[in-house]
Amino acid sequence: MPEFYDELKSLIDELEIHQPAVTNAATLRRYRQDLVVSKFLSDLSPTLRSQVEGQILGGECSHIDCHLLESYAGLY
Repeated sequence: MPEFYDELKSLIDELEIHQPAVTNAATLRRYRQDLVVSKFLSDLSPTLRSQVEGQILGGECSHIDCHLLESYAGLY
């Protein structure tokens, strides 16, 4: 149990560094969009991920429908 708690605490601390608690709606939306992109990329095959990762992370959605990504987020 102590190992589980230590790992969980570490993840929570890391999340707080990258996404500190906020009340600003625009910031919360950006956090959500980042999570959607991360989830989308994690579900792709490694080959496909390498092809689209730079475009998505670079803010280019020419080959990826951004609305599709938001719909994808609704599944989780």
